[in-house]
Parts: sequence; C-alpha cells; structure tokens
Amino acid sequence: MVSIQSAYGGISINGNSAPSAWIPKGQTATITAQSQVGTTFGHAAFFKGFSGDVISSEREVKLIVDRPKGVKVSWVLWKLDSISEVWTKNGEEARVKIKVSWLDDGSAANAISVKCLEGEGTNSGDDGIAEFGFISSPDSTTTKNFIAVSNGEQASENTVSVRLVFTNIVLSVSVENGHRVGDEYWFDSGSEARLSFSAKWTHDGTSASGLKLTNVETGENLSEHLSIRENHKKVSMKFSTEDKGIKSNLVSVELIFTSIRLSARRQGSLVNLKASWSHDGSSIAELQVMCFETRQTEATGPDGCTSFEIVGLGFEVTFVPISSVNGITVYQEAKVGL
Repeated sequence: MVSIQSAYGGISINGNSAPSAWIPKGQTATITAQSQVGTTFGHAAFFKGFSGDVISSEREVKLIVDRPKGVKVSWVLWKLDSISEVWTKNGEEARVKIKVSWLDDGSAANAISVKCLEGEGTNSGDDGIAEFGFISSPDSTTTKNFIAVSNGEQASENTVSVRLVFTNIVLSVSVENGHRVGDEYWFDSGSEARLSFSAKWTHDGTSASGLKLTNVETGENLSEHLSIRENHKKVSMKFSTEDKGIKSNLVSVELIFTSIRLSARRQGSLVNLKASWSHDGSSIAELQVMCFETRQTEATGPDGCTSFEIVGLGFEVTFVPISSVNGITVYQEAKVGL
C-alpha cells in the first residue's frame, strides 16, 4: 500500500491519479507530482518536494514497496519577504513588517496570515503586509521566525527570520591642538582646531561604519574629520549622527580662538595695566606681566588689572605677558609714553 498526502492533488502513482494505490510487495512504485496545480485560493500551488518514506525535491521518485509506505507532498503558494535585520533604539518598539505575496503573479496574499513562531502572535493585513511589534531589554539581540498560516495550518515550507537589534549609538569627539578648560577648548587666535568624531554601538561596542555627521543647528552634513580656523571668536556647535534609523546623543563643542590683549595708562609715576581676552573683552586674572625695560613683573588680579611704578626712564615703556593662561600664547603688547 502506498498512500500520498497532498493538499491540492496533482499526484499520480504509476501513472494513475489517486491519493493511494495497492502495489504488490517487492515491486516499485513511481510517484509523479505536477509542477503546479490550481487551488481554491484562485492561485497556483508550486511543487516543493516529498517527505515521509521518500525525501526528494524531484517531481518524480521511485520507491520499493516492502511495507506500507506514506509520502507527503509539499506545495508553495506564497512567499514571505522581510528585511533581514531591524535595528531599534533602546526602550523603543521594534516594528517588523512581513510581506505575503502569491508566487504565481506576485500580488498581495490578503487571505494569508503570518505567525511568529516564538509565540508573539499572528497578524495579517489587507495589503498583504503583516506587522508585528516587539519590546526587548536594552543592548540585546534576538531572532524572530515567521511562518504563513492558512485555515489554521502552518505552511512550514516558507518561513522568514528577522534579527532584532536593540541598541544606542554613542557619538564622541576628540579635539587636537587646543587646551581644554572645563568643557571648552582654547586656541591661539588664527590657529587650527582639528576635530575627529567616532561612534560606537552600545550592544556590542563595535564602531558605526560610514559615519554621517550633522551640525544640529545648521542641518549641514559634515565629514567625521573637521578643521576650523577663526580669529578672536568663540565657536559653539552641536553634532549628532544617525545610522540604521537610530539617532545618537548630541555632542556639544565649545571652541575659543583668542589672544591676550594688554592695555596701559600712565597716572603720575604709576602705570595701570589691564589684561583681557580678545574674543570677548573679559578680564584675565593671574597673568604674569613684565615691563620690558625695567624687568619688573606683576600678576593681574581678579579684575585683570595690575600696576607698575615707573621712575626715571626714557620716552616709552613696553609691557608683555610672560606666562600663559588657558594655553594661550599669542598676545598684543602695551606701550606707554612717559
């Protein structure tokens, strides 16, 4: 006895179209499947293979009948399509869309539902799109497997797997040539600041490739390596990046391009001097200043001021800084006539 299980027929045994046949013991049965058959769905089913007492993807198989034999025929009517990975920001819901379409004409298979094998539910849509939502712990990866379902039966011949990645992208910056003071980077006026950005995924620590940097305030797209040169100016910028639909943290950069400016005024035998920054005019405290002609040195106070007593010199004296504040070495000297 040879029995064939086929949902849509299309099978013959030794040339006879029948789901079963008596074959004398020891003889050979030839089972043949059509390449495609019609179905009640109004769409063709395509032969996929045999299973049971004979396993093959060939449409014609032979087996020796030494005992009762059972063979199942697998047919495929539709295909499932989805992107292989879905990346989602930590704490948000991952949305997975599975498209179901008929194999014979590629149209949407609206009558077919899709089931998640991990027990996350079944879904279907009028446009042949089944959509699922998943929440997972931060910085984790998992794989979900989906299968087509029709009339309560799972079509195991066609499944699709989707890898879910829950993560964040962390953007960081390194600044060269400058002197860091708190959250600011100080540069001699007219010098060059070089910025290099990098980003890493939090779920595995790998670097994000193809970094696309954006100036948040202007919307300008930038490369991951920047050079900035300014005179007597504070530059404030905010940057972010985005990859696989996930936006990074904001990175703020404060660059100060400046120089030391000295101003002096004579009052009798005293010369009152003030030190200030060229980019905003604010006072410079604790700056060591020297009178070039007398070699006298004084330090500026919290208000940026100090005084020199100058007696019996020629027509002019010059004052210069002899120390650095915030790494700044460029200066404008002060001259006072006597």
